[in-house]
Amino acid sequence: MRHLVSMLVRFSLVGLMKTALDFATFNLVLWLAGVEGFVVVLLANTAGFAVSVASSFVLNARYTFRVATVPGGFRRYVLISVIGLVIYNGSLAIILVIADPEGTLALNAAKVGALAASMGWNFLGYWRFVFRPPARERT
Repeated sequence: MRHLVSMLVRFSLVGLMKTALDFATFNLVLWLAGVEGFVVVLLANTAGFAVSVASSFVLNARYTFRVATVPGGFRRYVLISVIGLVIYNGSLAIILVIADPEGTLALNAAKVGALAASMGWNFLGYWRFVFRPPARERT
């Protein structure tokens, strides 16, 4: 149990860094686009997500889960992350339809709500399918 709690704390720290990059990219794309239409918001969200995924693979492997990367690990990481992106954008789209937020602050608040479901999926997926230690270390 202590190991799991420690891993969750490390995942949260890496998550804070990648979330900061995600939000910075999201807001930069919104600013550069100059509009906040539904499609632009989802594209900005996808861009932010992509930057955060690219920056966190090595940190999660070495710091969060403390395992060496293995052949095919990055592909599994990307697969879990893409499913996370579908959950992330799906949640954000639902929030956009239900709440109809207007303005950058409201869009960022909606993004926080969508982030929670994606983070839960990502942690479980990375832990169980990407960064599993070799079988002899798990027993």
